[in-house]
Amino acid sequence: GNNVISYNVHSGKQDFIPVAIDKPGISAISTSVFRRFIAIAEQGECTIINIYDSTSFRRKKMLSCGDIGSHEVLHVSFDDESKLCLVLGGAPDYTLTLWNIEKSVKIVASVKLATPSGKSFYESYVC
Repeated sequence: GNNVISYNVHSGKQDFIPVAIDKPGISAISTSVFRRFIAIAEQGECTIINIYDSTSFRRKKMLSCGDIGSHEVLHVSFDDESKLCLVLGGAPDYTLTLWNIEKSVKIVASVKLATPSGKSFYESYVC
């Protein structure tokens, strides 16, 4: 299966975050500004981003990205207050989706960034 390992360099402690066995792999990993959350994006027919608490490693939120026009997520980022999560889907649509994750999970905005020239996108950030 796929796992993410968190290693504390000061204490030498390792924590494992298991991800779905039936998914092809992990496409993106990101932490919030103050390392409150860890986001792990899993590839597949229905791309899923699981958001974990960085101290307990328990899943707090799950974002299902069935409408991103791709089987992978290229980048995930959080705003400074960890209330919003920005997700960049892969080719061919490069859909950018902004999620409100503060209380209940909901999509705030979504836009397809695909260009006629076929340029690729790799990162996205919340300003």
